[in-house]
Amino acid sequence: RGFYDAGVDCFENDGVKSFCRGHLGLTLAGLRQRDEFVLRECTKRGIPVATVIGGGYAPRGGSHEEVAARHAIVHEVAADVIQTC
Repeated sequence: RGFYDAGVDCFENDGVKSFCRGHLGLTLAGLRQRDEFVLRECTKRGIPVATVIGGGYAPRGGSHEEVAARHAIVHEVAADVIQTC
């Protein structure tokens, strides 16, 4: 069984850059690719997986809607993976 924390504080413009120290700096497309890779691999290997959202902070002056959109990516990807398996 798998447990996947689809954290988004590794996003390139996340408000908590000091936490990740710029090591990842993923784009929106990068977040989507990461989530798709993890979920497709679990599906391909027959591993049941639960996923949660994590992290994600609006930069000063940023919107919470932007953070929510980043959190939604894993759900969008999961729906696509389920439909295509």
